Amino acid sequence: MRITLFTVLFLLSAGLNAQVDTHDTHKSEHNSHFKAGVVLCHTFLQSHDVTGHPIVDVPAVGFDLEYWFDHRLGIGTHNDIEIINKQVQVDQHIEIDHEYPIITTLDLLWQPIHHVVLFGGPGVEFLPDHSYYLTRLGVDFEVSIGHGWEFWPTVSYDLITHHENALNIGIGVGHRF
Repeated sequence: MRITLFTVLFLLSAGLNAQVDTHDTHKSEHNSHFKAGVVLCHTFLQSHDVTGHPIVDVPAVGFDLEYWFDHRLGIGTHNDIEIINKQVQVDQHIEIDHEYPIITTLDLLWQPIHHVVLFGGPGVEFLPDHSYYLTRLGVDFEVSIGHGWEFWPTVSYDLITHHENALNIGIGVGHRF
């Protein structure tokens, strides 16, 4: 917990110190249409395994690839792998194996104001023997740290069809090219 808090505070202070001329930085970075990034997050579930133990917090790693049409509108794919191996019970009888599930979404990206990106779109949670459709809605707060590099705190919510919904909170770092 202390390491995570220290990392977040360090990245926030580095991002704020790196913003010397935000107007020119913002304009030049959006001349680059692509952005690739890595996200470290925690997924919060309201689930129990088959033994009845609650599963609340699951670490996840994500890879994002985005294409921006202009400085306000883009499209992106957000891909996460949850670091978990569990069995859950569905409808009192069926046990489904969650062995490192992969979640991928195709999102519409909209930046209504500088630094704030709203996103949402359809996706799929892939499991070894089953898949679930989902809709992801979220927000990123992008902070430029210079030379095309950005970091962003992110919060998203997955509305998963016929399965437990999930809240995702994380931090990402990426580069525009």
